[in-house]
Amino acid sequence: MSPAAGELAADDQDLAQLRLLLRSRAGLELPAEKAYLVRSRLAGLLAELEAGSLGELLAAVAHGRDERLAQRVVEALTTNETSWFRDGAPFEALRTVVLPELVRRSAQTGRLAIWSAACSTGQELYSIAMLLDPARFLLPQGTVELVGTDLHTALVARAASGRYSAAEVARGLPPELLARYFRPVEGGFEVVPALRAITRFFPLNLAGPWPPLPRFDLVLLRNVLIYLAPEVQQAVVAKAAAQLAPGGLLLLGAAELLLGAASGLRPRLVGGVTFYERVDG
Repeated sequence: MSPAAGELAADDQDLAQLRLLLRSRAGLELPAEKAYLVRSRLAGLLAELEAGSLGELLAAVAHGRDERLAQRVVEALTTNETSWFRDGAPFEALRTVVLPELVRRSAQTGRLAIWSAACSTGQELYSIAMLLDPARFLLPQGTVELVGTDLHTALVARAASGRYSAAEVARGLPPELLARYFRPVEGGFEVVPALRAITRFFPLNLAGPWPPLPRFDLVLLRNVLIYLAPEVQQAVVAKAAAQLAPGGLLLLGAAELLLGAASGLRPRLVGGVTFYERVDG
C-alpha cells in the first residue's frame, strides 16, 4: 500500500469528475461545502484498492469500465441516516389519521400498498409495518404490500434480512414494540415473520429507469430530494406522483417542499404535517 493510501488527495479536476459521476449515475449533487465528506467516506475504498488519491480511484473506474466499482463509489457517498419512527410528527399523523383512512379504503379496493422509496436499512418501512399490523387491523391475507427500495444494494439486503443490532433497535424503538415485533437472535434482534411477510425490498436508483411498480396508496420519499440535482428532483417527484393511486399520498422530509406545481398533487395538512394528495382531473 502506498504511504498516502486512505488519505484522500483531491484537486478541483478530480472533484469535478466525481461530481459528474455522481450526477450521471444517481442524480446526486456534491455541493462545495460538502466536499469534505469525500475524504472520510471513500477512505476505506481507497485503502482497499491501494489508491493514493481520488484521481487514481476515478481512473480505476474509468479505465477498467468497472460498473461495480463505480456503484461502490456512489454508494459510499450517499447519506443513509435512519431510525425508527424518525421525526415523530409524521408517524403520529400516519398512526392517527392516514393509515386508518387507508385501511378503510382497502375494504373497497382489496389492497393497500405503501412504498418507502429511500429505505436505507429498512427502519422506516418496518415502522410502518408495526403501525399497520395486519393482525391488529384484521386485514385479510394478501391485502397489504409494503415495498422498500434504495440505491445502496448492501443496505437493501440488510433491510430484507430484518436483523438489527442492540444499538440500532435503541434508536427510537419503544420497548413494548421491540418485545411485540422482534425476537432475539445472535448479535441482536430480528423482525417477526408476520411483518417480514408483508414487506419486500429491492435496489432501485430513483434517478434511473424504474421497473414496473404497483400503484401506491402512500409513498414516503423522505430526506432524499435534498441530495438530488434540481432537475432530478422534479423528475422523481413527477414519477412518484404518477405512481400514486387516486387519492394516494406522497410524504416528503421536513426540509423538503414541492416548489412549483406538481402535476396532479395538492397539499393536505394532517396534524401539522404536509402530505401531497393525488387528485385526478
